[in-house]
This record gives sequence, structure tokens and C-alpha cells, in this order.
Amino acid sequence: MWTSDVPLVLLGSVASTSLWCLFGAAVGALVRNMVAAIIVAFVWVMYVEWALVSFVPDVGRWTPTGVAKAASGWTRDALSSGPFPAGDLLPVWAGALVMIAYAVIAAVAARLISVRRDVTWKKAGASRPPPHVGARKVGGL
Repeated sequence: MWTSDVPLVLLGSVASTSLWCLFGAAVGALVRNMVAAIIVAFVWVMYVEWALVSFVPDVGRWTPTGVAKAASGWTRDALSSGPFPAGDLLPVWAGALVMIAYAVIAAVAARLISVRRDVTWKKAGASRPPPHVGARKVGGL
């Protein structure tokens, strides 16, 4: 890696990590149980994606881990060694766009489901939440 590539890789890594945080928060909001959310995320990353990439290497470029690697500046999946060939990853810009799409879709789904689950406005008999749902009163104002 040339020294001129270091700032871009660092920027891509920070952006990729930020998108993973948004994606993880959305998954946490979608799955009500915290332990279940952690188990689902762990099983997906450690087993499901590994199995997909092991048997169909080209699918690995479209998984959340694959697009995050691409967004952070990786060019090949160097971690899939052994009997299974390493697949090529997406270009940096495409990996970033797909990761943004994953994060936005998960965040929108979490927002819609969280509002639907909210019981405070349903008790009042309203058909939809009032505009102040989610707003906090500060100092009794």
C-alpha cells in the first residue's frame, strides 16, 4: 500500500464502521430482545455469511461484510483461504453505496416498526401517532 492511499483507506474504514453502527442499531431496534439481536448478528456474520461465501464466492461481494470491506478499501477477500477461492470485492464507491443502502433500509424499517410497536398513542384511540411522540419535555416546559 502506498502512503498516498493511507488517508483514503482510513476515511473508508471510518465511513464503513459508521455505517456498520447505523446498521447494527437498526437491527437492535428491529429485534426487541437484546440477547436475540446479538445472537442473530453473530450467527449471521460468523456462520451464514461464511457458508454463503464458501459455497458461492461471488455472493460474498454483496453481503454486508463484503460491501463493508469494499467500502473500506479492500480489493480482494483475503480472509477466505483454504479450499475455497477468494472472491473479488466491489469497487470502493459501489461498496459504499450498497452499504449505505443496507443501513438506510434497515433504519427505515426499524423506524416504521418501532412506531407501530409504540403503545402510548394507541391507548388514546388515535389512528396514527401525534407529532410529539418521541419528543422529550425538558424542565417541565
